[in-house]
Amino acid sequence: MASKTAILPLTRGGRQLADRLSRLLPCCTVFPCRGRVQQTLQQCWQEYDSLICIMATGIVVRTLAPLLTDKRRDPAVVVCDERGRFAISLLSGHLGGGNALAEQVAGLLAGQAVITTASDVLGRTALDLWAADLGLAVADQRSLTRVMGKLVNQGAVSLYSDYPLPEL
Repeated sequence: MASKTAILPLTRGGRQLADRLSRLLPCCTVFPCRGRVQQTLQQCWQEYDSLICIMATGIVVRTLAPLLTDKRRDPAVVVCDERGRFAISLLSGHLGGGNALAEQVAGLLAGQAVITTASDVLGRTALDLWAADLGLAVADQRSLTRVMGKLVNQGAVSLYSDYPLPEL
């Protein structure tokens, strides 16, 4: 099933960028927010898999903070400036696809993706994505976080499995 993306511009320049981006991205809808930022963001949060917000990061953070539940369920959120110079992966970077969406948006707009997840920055495997790609369910999220921290900090981990697994 295709991911549904909402593009939410705030300014006139943001609207122009949103219209341009909507012609380049599949399965997206533009929702101008002028005068209705909170209402529009909250509605799209419930109905879309990913949000591209063309506005200040602070506005997005303050508006979405009360809605945050879990990185495995929250939609991906990418924030762009109205010139399309930067596409910031703000929420649900790995499993939600925020990092990939930021890279895609930056590529389409000849901009720069801003990815801050340590695994991506350091070129390490994101274990949550690795497990998902293999169709594995993570039984203990805290342990996964602990192991991911070890991988990021030390550069390697050893895994034991009764089932054959590909290399990280």
